[in-house]
Amino acid sequence: MRRRLLLAALAFAWLLIPAQAPAQAPAEKKGPLDKLVDKAPDKECKDGCSRHGTKIDFYKSPTEAATAAKKEEKLVLVLHVSGIFEDPGLT
Repeated sequence: MRRRLLLAALAFAWLLIPAQAPAQAPAEKKGPLDKLVDKAPDKECKDGCSRHGTKIDFYKSPTEAATAAKKEEKLVLVLHVSGIFEDPGLT
């Protein structure tokens, strides 16, 4: 009888031990594109561009982008997106 009582007490002893929080929070994993994301709100760009929460300057036309890129000796990426934007299923 005593042996059963002792085994039952040991089986449920873990319920009496308070849970402990980890010593340190896990470090955030950084991906290759994290250096492009700007945690601060949109900052003013030169030449009237917008950033949309990133560190990349977006221009309204390829001509404006080419002019700014030539001044700073950078490359230009032109992305052409077409579709019917009122219906998300068609884009």
